[in-house]
Amino acid sequence: MLRLDASPELADLEIRRLRQIGPGLLEVDVSVLLKSGDGLQARNLTLAVPEEGGGTLRDRLRIEARLMLGAAIRMENFCFQAMTASGGASRASAA
Repeated sequence: MLRLDASPELADLEIRRLRQIGPGLLEVDVSVLLKSGDGLQARNLTLAVPEEGGGTLRDRLRIEARLMLGAAIRMENFCFQAMTASGGASRASAA
C-alpha cells in the first residue's frame, strides 16, 4: 500500500483500451506505473476523458489518472486507519 504522504510519481501510463462512450467522451483503460520511496507499483484504472480539450489525449489521461490515484490512496489510507483502530490489523498480521 502506498502511504498518503509518499506522493507517488506517475512514472508511466499505457493505454490498454479506448472506446467512445458518448458524444465527445472517451472511456480509456490504462495501466500506470507509480514510483515512490517504497519502490514501484502498477495499477489499472478506467478513466473518462473528453475527446477534445487542452493538450494531447495522453496529457488529459495523466491529469485524470493523478486525480483518481490521489482519491484511491486517500481511501486506502482511511480504510487502513479504520482497520487499525478496530484491531483488525493485528488479527490480519497474525494470519
